[in-house]
Amino acid sequence: MLTAILLFACTEFEVREVPDFGSDSVELDDDTTADDDYTEETGFRDPDLPEFDEEVDGSGRMTGGGSVFAGGVRVTHGFTLRCETRHNDNLQVNFDSGESFHATSIEWIACYDDPALDPSMPSSNLDTVQGVALGRFDGVDGARVEFTFTDDGEPGTTDVASITVIDADGVVRIDANDVLTFGNHQAHGAGAPL
Repeated sequence: MLTAILLFACTEFEVREVPDFGSDSVELDDDTTADDDYTEETGFRDPDLPEFDEEVDGSGRMTGGGSVFAGGVRVTHGFTLRCETRHNDNLQVNFDSGESFHATSIEWIACYDDPALDPSMPSSNLDTVQGVALGRFDGVDGARVEFTFTDDGEPGTTDVASITVIDADGVVRIDANDVLTFGNHQAHGAGAPL
């Protein structure tokens, strides 16, 4: 029997926290309030991302990887992403064409509990992680990835990966959004062993 072991390099991430303004609106400038959604410019949530009932408390994490296909290109990913403490996190995306993205910092990340998903075993207070990471595309700094990963139970055949890689020139290199063809995402709730 042949056993393959997949290793992902761990990188310490720099983090910029998204402020919690509660229910009060705080004026940021003439056009933006704290009630507005994130964008890269304002630092608030992207309105194109799906809405969830609530963001989890931030103490969980998600791990996993697998493959999805976009336009006939196999997109393979692997990750360990924490909702709060982001030391030793990683995210790697490889295309079957030989191109790759390696995250070097997390720009924004949030974990959610989507009531339509059930991560089942082990029980978890989260099932969705979304974010934006900065890094290298084919070894060139200045690229970014926008991602959403879900855990909808075992064996991972209904888990979803949404991955958009944008190179340093602003060119979208891949835009994949599908259920996993191969692999599994695993949510680990608050208190789960590291």
